[in-house]
Amino acid sequence: MRKAMLLALLFASIGTAAAERLALGTLKKDACRSHVYLEITAPQFKRVQGDLQLCAERGVQAATLSGLVDNRNGAASRFWQEFQQCSRYVEWYDAELAVQRSCRD
Repeated sequence: MRKAMLLALLFASIGTAAAERLALGTLKKDACRSHVYLEITAPQFKRVQGDLQLCAERGVQAATLSGLVDNRNGAASRFWQEFQQCSRYVEWYDAELAVQRSCRD
């Protein structure tokens, strides 16, 4: 009975977790500006936000910002390896790298 209640509470908390966006950096190249973000879902985001930001910054250092913008697939594996190693004791559910690009004519 107690296990069932704990599982119900866990699933309820998963359903209420919302994705947050952590800014990882901006790269200007020619007439374009690329913003790199980590969209992440964590049950207690406000509590672990600092840890997740630190781990994401370490991931960017490993992959480089230009690598994440120009060679996303190749650099992403380095980012995720570092991020997951760093955040192994931080509770988060799902994460995705996002690059938003805007260019002037």
